[in-house]
Amino acid sequence: PALDYIRHHSDISEVILSGGEPLMLKDSVLATLLDELQQIAHVSLIRIHSRFPIAVPQRVTESLVNLLSNTRVPVTLVLHCNHANELDDSVAIALDKFRCSPVNLLNQTVLLKDINDNADTLDALSRRLIQLGVLPYYLHALDKVSGTAHFAISDQQAKQLHNSLINRLPGYLVPTLVREMPATPAKTRL
Repeated sequence: PALDYIRHHSDISEVILSGGEPLMLKDSVLATLLDELQQIAHVSLIRIHSRFPIAVPQRVTESLVNLLSNTRVPVTLVLHCNHANELDDSVAIALDKFRCSPVNLLNQTVLLKDINDNADTLDALSRRLIQLGVLPYYLHALDKVSGTAHFAISDQQAKQLHNSLINRLPGYLVPTLVREMPATPAKTRL
């Protein structure tokens, strides 16, 4: 049904595979899905959001890299990494497989109290990401969902942290500070 919907709505130019974990799919299933999407003429971008390259770096195989590289439609892989400590040697090896591929690598980070809610930690994360060929993309204020309040920081503190990053990092290493808002078509900048 989703593919039929996309086929019949020519205003859709980008398809995002997210929610759950798209890289849990077998390569054969992912290949079929990408093939179907590429056959839709008005689809010109495919974005995949995944935590697997960080949490399960063994998932990044030559087969997966080739699959994402050999597409008519450019593929962007958005990682979900929240701290430089997550970027160990196994993750570095996995991400290095993308170095000579046309796959764009971006990262989004969720601000988490007592985890990454200081400028030094976020600065180190951005610098480590770019060393691994990943561009910082979004810095998310935490969604207000049940069971996560202990990780929340105020929007004022988030803005102060973001301003610190602006003053410390080159512009391309400063992720955009955003929040998800109900009933909006895109992220809302803070």
